[in-house]
Amino acid sequence: MVMFHLVYFSEKHLIIKQFVYTFHMPAFLLLSGYLVNVNKNAKSFFRGILCLLIPYAFMEASYVMMAARLPIREHIDHLTLSLLLYFMIGALIRQSKFSFLSVFQASFWSAIPLLILCFYPQNFNRATLGGIAITFLIISFLLAIYRYIPQRITQVTNFVGRNTLVILLFSPIFTILSKSLIPLFAFDASAVSFACTATILTIAGCFGVAYLSDTLKISRFFFGKEKVLR
Repeated sequence: MVMFHLVYFSEKHLIIKQFVYTFHMPAFLLLSGYLVNVNKNAKSFFRGILCLLIPYAFMEASYVMMAARLPIREHIDHLTLSLLLYFMIGALIRQSKFSFLSVFQASFWSAIPLLILCFYPQNFNRATLGGIAITFLIISFLLAIYRYIPQRITQVTNFVGRNTLVILLFSPIFTILSKSLIPLFAFDASAVSFACTATILTIAGCFGVAYLSDTLKISRFFFGKEKVLR
């Protein structure tokens, strides 16, 4: 999400961006639907929604105002019916007798049909059958890879995964600021070094803002909880 919101990088790698955009939001919403707490009472549910709405509305309004003053071409996608469907599928899996890992089984063999589908760019659309298949296969393939990632690395990735909310909220600030770094990476025509550096700085900046919010004890006013970093 962060890397392909860096316009300087994404414009140089449009086909990769199309591929990633095929599955990144569907996979995220599938997991969100599966992990949603369906046992909350109505009061707790709507309180949780309000706690998410306040920071999101604030950051979205700030982003729109910055977009009016700055040459920003990347904007947050709207929630479409197809994306809502992915969320509902995740929730249905949670309610069924199946676990997520029994529906999306880890397999390196998924790389073969995945590569075949990627030879046809018309499949890079999450609302098509090809896009749905790519989402399923990429989840299967990534689960297979995850088994072999050293624990010290998964501790970092799990921390990032638990705190995607603050990345979603605050990353537009830092992706905009990262534009000032572009001249420093003019030597790299691929913009990969810029993208890696800017992504790391953006994620670190998001966590820094969240940590500051927790330290100053303003998270309870902004997020409805004592600490937003988990």
